[in-house]
Amino acid sequence: MEIDFTVDESLMTDRTNSQWTTSKAEMDEFWRKRLKSTLLNLKLAGKDIADAKETLLNRYKNQLTRVEQTNPEDVFRVTRTRLPSSLTRTPSTFHHGALRTSISI
Repeated sequence: MEIDFTVDESLMTDRTNSQWTTSKAEMDEFWRKRLKSTLLNLKLAGKDIADAKETLLNRYKNQLTRVEQTNPEDVFRVTRTRLPSSLTRTPSTFHHGALRTSISI
């Protein structure tokens, strides 16, 4: 993908109050601008464009590897700190607790 840095574009970086994209084309355009912004930042930091692209490629490969190594228990552990204390058990301990409760009834 060739990036044209002569085109005057903007990227909304704080999308907290933004609508979700409604099409693949919208999502692709957002990611194109995001990649362009990141490449520009790397270029401004002194990298030539080939090195910047390689850095970005490695960055996303590493993120993909971390995502592929994540399992449901990991996700639950991360999110349970935001849940009420009665819901902070892992799915397996929750199941065992439910079994103990049903056996004692």
